[in-house]
Amino acid sequence: MDPLQNPSSRPLSAGRSSASTPLMEVQIYRPSPYLALAILVVPVVAALAGAAISLNATGAIPAWLPFILLIWLPGLPLVWMTMQSVRTSSYGIAAGLPWRTWDDIPWSLVERAEQRGVMLRITGSDGHKLALAPILLRDGKRLKRQLVMRLPTQVLAGALVQEAQQFIGGGVFTTAEGGLSGTLRAQPQKVWRAALVGGMLVALACAALALLELPLGPAIPLAVAAVVIAGAAVRALIWTSQEILLNEKGISVIWRLTGRSQEMLWTSVDLVEHASWETLLRLRGKQRLRCAGPALMSRSERDLMRAFLHEYCGNRDVPIVHRKWLI
Repeated sequence: MDPLQNPSSRPLSAGRSSASTPLMEVQIYRPSPYLALAILVVPVVAALAGAAISLNATGAIPAWLPFILLIWLPGLPLVWMTMQSVRTSSYGIAAGLPWRTWDDIPWSLVERAEQRGVMLRITGSDGHKLALAPILLRDGKRLKRQLVMRLPTQVLAGALVQEAQQFIGGGVFTTAEGGLSGTLRAQPQKVWRAALVGGMLVALACAALALLELPLGPAIPLAVAAVVIAGAAVRALIWTSQEILLNEKGISVIWRLTGRSQEMLWTSVDLVEHASWETLLRLRGKQRLRCAGPALMSRSERDLMRAFLHEYCGNRDVPIVHRKWLI
């Protein structure tokens, strides 16, 4: 299925869907563990450096040197300000510090989003302002991509506009009403297929080696087990060779190695199920469709695939549920 482009679309003019939020409503971006490590290590490194300099210059460590750690105390308020967390949802974006309430801005009220150095500044039409530092957050780059996909291009400024252009180059647009348009072509990353081919070759080599080097008794079961593993690798290779097409009408899956294809309209989807870590999706309605999940795609395809699912399933109140047993 390769539908016609919507001529009324314009690049990333608005967006209600979540580009980088996993298949759930709320995503929280917490301070990076490297930031916490730096807070703990810097005072110790400063004290050790002072001790080394003193030993080299005078041959002794001054008794007052341990108190140099107290210099860190005036900087604690600044450290506290860097411990910011960010929360995104279908409603809006919020930021909060430890022991303080969340300060949020609805997506519909965002008037300007710009990047100045490492800081992202978001201004709402109601006067609210948020200042974020994605570099200090875990998955901060994902947060920036979510902002790019969520917000109209006219409110973006600075480096965010350049990131928006990357999505435009991928052929994904949003309509004036806020829906996603265009066609996303996603395929599991080549590294998965390379790993499966390698596993298949190793299994076949083990089967041949067992038959050649071992007595017939133990060789046969080992060779059979290796052939079974190789067969499973071949089947998985066929699975990862699929190409997934998503657009405003529905989703299509094409298996390149077999030539088989299947498609399903969004209006026919009553339930979306995903396996652990989103490696597999199953869409259910009058028909069923199984395909590779966002986790197997490249980062940009993963984000856009989630955006389509949120826009045309989540926003239609189609349940999106996690099935641990789904494989």
